[in-house]
Amino acid sequence: MGNFILAVDSGATKTVCAICNEEGKILGIGRAGSSSYYSVSVSEAHENLYSAIRKAMFSAGLEEKEGLFKVGSFGLTSLDRRSDYQLSKEFIGSLRIISKPVIVSDAVIALYAVTSGKPGIVVIAGTGSVAFGMNEKGETAQAGGKEWLISDEGSAYYIAKEGLRCALKDYDGRGEKTLLKELFMKHFNVTTFEEVIEEIYKDTSKIKIASLAPIVTEAAKRGDPLASKILEESGKELGNAAIAVFKRLNIKRKKVIVGCVGGVFNAGFLILKPFEKTVRKGIPGAVIKPPVDPIRGALILGMKENGLRITSAVLNRIDIELKKWVIC
Repeated sequence: MGNFILAVDSGATKTVCAICNEEGKILGIGRAGSSSYYSVSVSEAHENLYSAIRKAMFSAGLEEKEGLFKVGSFGLTSLDRRSDYQLSKEFIGSLRIISKPVIVSDAVIALYAVTSGKPGIVVIAGTGSVAFGMNEKGETAQAGGKEWLISDEGSAYYIAKEGLRCALKDYDGRGEKTLLKELFMKHFNVTTFEEVIEEIYKDTSKIKIASLAPIVTEAAKRGDPLASKILEESGKELGNAAIAVFKRLNIKRKKVIVGCVGGVFNAGFLILKPFEKTVRKGIPGAVIKPPVDPIRGALILGMKENGLRITSAVLNRIDIELKKWVIC
């Protein structure tokens, strides 16, 4: 019997589970839908979480049995309140296949993904957005991440909502002309913007609205000034969140690792350029890392909690393995 580590990245849009051995070789990957209590019901969140685990075990050729995994690391997106943590703890604790479940926020595994557990800052921009960091003393701080009503600037939800507003203003004659109006109509396969509005209000869930963000990116890549401005402002907002964490933690290191995770960064330079420019202006000596998948952090945390030594060889092995599995 090998010593297997189970790692989970629970997100508002998708859930990913990975299983690796002590050397960092990934044996299986499983994917499912949202496991966020803020996006779907508690029962659906639990079902998706368990589904991702079952699929990863099947992929790895492992049969479900008590104590199969010595350690299971869980980076969960729904840990904002004590009640959220209790719900997650009770459900994960009921999974007898895991002897030692380690439950942290998705921000923690994102930081591990970027810094391998060392001090630094990570900005997460997916369906929602948040910046999280840790200093040399092990102190942590967060900026943003308070859900869509009062927070989530720079997130996919924010980008899509701003894009829809610009398209509506164009339609009403209250704003500038924009490609966004036509692209939203094309997306919903309708002939009038009134029909777009009808489609939007059929499902106003955060996930549904956030899924429209790539339309804004498409418009920006086609040279639409308003779409480009939305992405530029989003990049700045995400950069300012990183700066806020830097200031709160009073980090004294000459070089501060700053990384990013999340689907919003798939927009490439349209987001990364204003993000990096803002970060470099507010964090002298920032070492900006390219986007990385948070499951990397969940694997590293799981191995650490398993008492394994995280060497550069192990980290390289994990990175090579993740590229093979193409989990982003």
